[in-house]
Amino acid sequence: MSIVSEKDYDKEGKKHLSEKEKLICNYHKTIIDPTSTKDNIDNAKSMIDDFKRKLLENIGKNKDVVDDLSKITSNQTKTIEDLERLEKQLKTTSGKYLSGTELKKNIYEENTTLSMHLIYYVLGIGFMGYYAVRLMRGKQ
Repeated sequence: MSIVSEKDYDKEGKKHLSEKEKLICNYHKTIIDPTSTKDNIDNAKSMIDDFKRKLLENIGKNKDVVDDLSKITSNQTKTIEDLERLEKQLKTTSGKYLSGTELKKNIYEENTTLSMHLIYYVLGIGFMGYYAVRLMRGKQ
């Protein structure tokens, strides 16, 4: 259900302007020469008051529609702000909290690489020591 009704507000405004001009002209005619029109001054005033009342009713209806739309947009902006705040939290905590299997996998990979580095280090020292001893013996 759409809150906003499909209206041509320009056409409606022009209609109200022409009606307003007609009422004001009729009122002035009755003031200047009461015999020129069939209406009397009180009738012309009441017609103007009816027109004002109708305009105020339309303004009230449109105000309700605008208020409903502003509630919707304020709720949407609040939701967007909440989502942006959550996204910011996720960016700050990303990589810090891992699931159990992901954490185990990362620890295993880190331990594996550290173990391989240690093995290469020990083997490197062993070969260096072997060649150092061999060179020392060769010089004696």
